[in-house]
Amino acid sequence: MTLSIIQTKIEHAEKSSGRTIGSTQLIAVSKVQPNERVLNVLGQGHKIFGENKVQEAHSKWPMFRENFSDVEVHLIGPLQSNKVKQAVELFDAIHTVDRLKLAQKLSNEIQAQGKHLICLFKSIPAKKNKNQVYFQMKLINSLLIAYLLICQSKV
Repeated sequence: MTLSIIQTKIEHAEKSSGRTIGSTQLIAVSKVQPNERVLNVLGQGHKIFGENKVQEAHSKWPMFRENFSDVEVHLIGPLQSNKVKQAVELFDAIHTVDRLKLAQKLSNEIQAQGKHLICLFKSIPAKKNKNQVYFQMKLINSLLIAYLLICQSKV
């Protein structure tokens, strides 16, 4: 499916749902795609891409950004704490902050690099099992603290 077909489908979905045309952002997932295919989509003017792994992004996005400096690259896969520094260098957004320790490292590294980075937190599925409610509440509390830490690093 071509980029223009996907964009047409998105526009149709926006119209049919009553959303403002252009209010939806498409993140083109470039993981495991050959460089030629990614370059083709870049050449068509698409500017937002998602990568699943820090290592794979490191192998291609510095080169792509030499010619497409206004592109945004998002980390959409899990992030290990030992890859935080490289992730902050490479990505414009991180979609998978899922623990306090990771958020603290991200906050520190964002400040150290003087970057403005969008960090999104994984959703927490609703549990019906009463034994899991306590764990969920601890997780929600940790993620709220993490969110505040990252927000502070943007000031």
